[in-house]
Amino acid sequence: SSRPTPEPAAPSSSMRSSLHLPGHTVATGVRNMAYQLEQIGGRKIFLALHTSHAPSAEEWRGWTELIEATCIEQKWDIDSTANFVITDGGAPNTAQRTVVNTLIAQAKTLPAVAVVTSSVIVRTMLRGFSIFNPNIAVFAPQEVAKAAEHVGIGRPDLTALIASCSRLEHDVLRPGAVETLGALTRLRL
Repeated sequence: SSRPTPEPAAPSSSMRSSLHLPGHTVATGVRNMAYQLEQIGGRKIFLALHTSHAPSAEEWRGWTELIEATCIEQKWDIDSTANFVITDGGAPNTAQRTVVNTLIAQAKTLPAVAVVTSSVIVRTMLRGFSIFNPNIAVFAPQEVAKAAEHVGIGRPDLTALIASCSRLEHDVLRPGAVETLGALTRLRL
């Protein structure tokens, strides 16, 4: 069956050239998630950073809207994109995961997803995601080069990938908000 492919929404004037769409502020004024779509090493990469807290409903809605707009733009053939996630343990709740799994179910092809974390809880939660996308893999922080390779980013572009994540953290969250990212910036890449 054919799927309708509506035109993606026009980018807002607040979008940077990297298609940066920050998450919305939660009631406390603190963000728990940052995300954007970047071109790194000739590949479209969704970057997502999570603190140790779960994303708010608004943050997750913004994230899934970015994913959906990209899926529509690519006519649901999304293996040319990839997701690179760094988390201190913050992860979507069951309802939020359902939204992403519904999007994934519509795709003709599936993206590679690399999650860098030390969190056992996140590693366990990813088993559920892997049912819907077998291209998802979890990596310890010291395995960041393997995580980058999993999403099609080679060693020459690894520094650019981490630098993009650091800029995202600085611009949307706050410097030092994602401890795992801090550990990655201290590694000799």
